[in-house]
Amino acid sequence: MERMLLVPATKPLDEFSVVARHNNLIEAQYFATLQEQRLFLWAVSQVQANASSAQVVTVSIAELARFVGLEKNANIYAQMMEITDRVSSRKIRIKNLENGEFVQSNLANARYRRGTGVVEIEISQFLLPYILKLQKNFTPVELKTVLRLGSFHAMRIYDFLKSRMFRGSGIEAGVAELYQILGVADKYQSRFNNFRQFVLEPACREINDGTDLDVSFVVLADKKNKRRAGSILFTVGKGCAEPVVAGGARDRAMAEPSPLVGRLVHAGLKQEEAARLVADFGASDPQRLTWHLDEMRRKLGCGALKNPVGWLRAGIRTDYRPAATPLERELGEKQQAREAARLAKQRVLQRAEKDEATQSKRIEARLATLVEALTAAEREQWIVAVSGRLQADVMRQAFLKKPNLLSPAYRKWVAAVALEKTGVDVTKVA
Repeated sequence: MERMLLVPATKPLDEFSVVARHNNLIEAQYFATLQEQRLFLWAVSQVQANASSAQVVTVSIAELARFVGLEKNANIYAQMMEITDRVSSRKIRIKNLENGEFVQSNLANARYRRGTGVVEIEISQFLLPYILKLQKNFTPVELKTVLRLGSFHAMRIYDFLKSRMFRGSGIEAGVAELYQILGVADKYQSRFNNFRQFVLEPACREINDGTDLDVSFVVLADKKNKRRAGSILFTVGKGCAEPVVAGGARDRAMAEPSPLVGRLVHAGLKQEEAARLVADFGASDPQRLTWHLDEMRRKLGCGALKNPVGWLRAGIRTDYRPAATPLERELGEKQQAREAARLAKQRVLQRAEKDEATQSKRIEARLATLVEALTAAEREQWIVAVSGRLQADVMRQAFLKKPNLLSPAYRKWVAAVALEKTGVDVTKVA
């Protein structure tokens, strides 16, 4: 058996460090805790930073804690002992790079070396092609951004959205697909409302608060069963995009700090130069800046840049973005128009449903007041009057057997009786 090389993680990682993974690994099916996912991504970044095909790396707990912002956690070492035990038992289902079929593998093996403050992590040999020598179908993300998210679900959804952003701002994913990717099928398979409340909504809030993305979503009905949730349509934008300012935009951008200026400074530009670029392009074409920042990080992830700052400066000035063909522009405009129309229709339907529900509650409250004021004799008269308005014998018999003057099924008949006997039209009461 070939002896595996042990690589000490001697190359320091800074705020600009990028971790890249094949999209099959990003969309693989597995579950881990937040700290287990952090440990795994840190180990992957160490392998890539040292440009080695070694399976085993050492991780300094103190360095990881400082990077993530947990240096004040006094229990980090005790927790790491439990984490290393659990991560060794995690399984992952991932598409094979050769034939696309799902295969199962260990995520990683880990061992805490007591008294040293170091964890040894052995990345599964099967997973090495998904993190090394990546040429296509991979996604780089800023390591610090993803590690500082506060939940496993937020980390996985952030990675998933990043991997599909090349398709446009509208990203649709099946509910069943998300269950599998997040490893929660057993827990939420028949309880989508809980999945939405405890997984989707908190994860999107975290992503919006702590990353470069601005994410919202709508639930789309299943095509065969309209009463079931079929898929999630995420709308993804750049959370740090500079707003358009009317009048004096260049002066404002030069005088006031902005997220885009901060990103450019972190990328290596001087403050004044970064502010000037934002002033020139931030209001009119913010995507020009964000595209070159993202592309620079992507190229850094695969070692394709020797002078990243020079490339970024020249790229923003001359615009390295690939020119779209007339057909691509036309298709893009049509897709944006369709997406805007769909979202507008969704908003109209949501408002209509909300208004209808509010009006229904008002009618019910008014009817309840009228019904409660009835004497026993008046109640009997109302029951007879309502049953006389029911057109179907089956409905009439069911109502007389168990009369409920507030039932939604008979509400319009009760409202008609109320109008006749009291002159009150409850459907028009505000």
